[in-house]
Amino acid sequence: MSLRVGQVGLGYWGRNLARVFHDEADLAWVCDASEALREEFARRYPDARVTGEFAEMISSDIEAVVVATPRFGCATADVYRAWDELGGPRAELDDAGANDLEAAAHRVAPALLAFKQAVQEAARARAILAGSGSSYAVVFDHRADAERARARIADAIDGSVWLGTAPA
Repeated sequence: MSLRVGQVGLGYWGRNLARVFHDEADLAWVCDASEALREEFARRYPDARVTGEFAEMISSDIEAVVVATPRFGCATADVYRAWDELGGPRAELDDAGANDLEAAAHRVAPALLAFKQAVQEAARARAILAGSGSSYAVVFDHRADAERARARIADAIDGSVWLGTAPA
């Protein structure tokens, strides 16, 4: 059984995440306030349910997401400058699910790489950079696994951790 994922926000990075979730999991829901984006993604992913209401999506059968954020940040403008210096988008060259801003975020905040490694080791799963940084998200198949990972991550990092789950 594939992990059922809901994607909130279908803008610049949201569309990339939706593609990754479609390719690596079961993109069950897409959610955005923009009617035009909802229509576009309904055509792009006809098997996904589409809504403008977060509450509708989260009350469905999607599973869990853990997000970890360090106490330091990455200024978005600095990350994009570094991204330009590195030659721009590279997603087609990276493994599936890679955020092509990650190398730029690591250049701006080198400590972010050690943070990511700590999150992955504690989660025992892959961490994906959210947006331009500095948060990392880890998706789990089961709520209990996510809850245990949240506790391990909280013990392993200097930062905050939150758990988003579908209702039991």
